[in-house]
Amino acid sequence: MKLGSRVKDQVTGFQGIAVARCEYLNGCIQFEVKSENLHEGQPISGQWIDADQLTLMHISPLTVLERAEPPGGPQDTPPGASHPA
Repeated sequence: MKLGSRVKDQVTGFQGIAVARCEYLNGCIQFEVKSENLHEGQPISGQWIDADQLTLMHISPLTVLERAEPPGGPQDTPPGASHPA
């Protein structure tokens, strides 16, 4: 499963876009799923869900975008190094 994919939790029915991936030392893989819906006008918090519990709905165009520069930002620049603007 790729980040940017639209997924659904088989247990709760929660669905949204996979925006982050976490792999634990014991081999458990989870994805943070952010809903595309709002609750009372506010974004719904993302949910961390085990990968085995997710069903792929379809691949979002977000997964095929090519980045002009590698991911990261100024917070990822080592101290003393300059970050290209």
